[in-house]
Amino acid sequence: NGCSEEGCIVDSDDAHLTNVIRKHYLEHFGHRDLEGIVTGYSSDAFMIKVINDKRTKYHGQDEIRLAFREIFTQHPTTNSTFLLKHITVEAKHGMAVWCAKTPTAVFPQSTDTFVFNEE
Repeated sequence: NGCSEEGCIVDSDDAHLTNVIRKHYLEHFGHRDLEGIVTGYSSDAFMIKVINDKRTKYHGQDEIRLAFREIFTQHPTTNSTFLLKHITVEAKHGMAVWCAKTPTAVFPQSTDTFVFNEE
């Protein structure tokens, strides 16, 4: 599926949440599992996507689903790579640092942040 965590550095106070982040990328994103990735977001979640200084905010699972549908078209399963470089989890907050290359774009270093609820 083009996704790897080889050499990934982990700094975490919560092994379970670290594995949630891993699954988010390596399983759901790696296999372009749209429903699997969206179920990780609560109904009141939001996601902000920034590309070339353009910010787009998505509210709730329906809009987040649309965002990932677009992201998946930009990251085809063939001729794309994704490397999870660093995961930090502390006090119910997480950050993932990653890089990716697709047939049409290169992402030399990107970050995603997460705030986990009690569920």
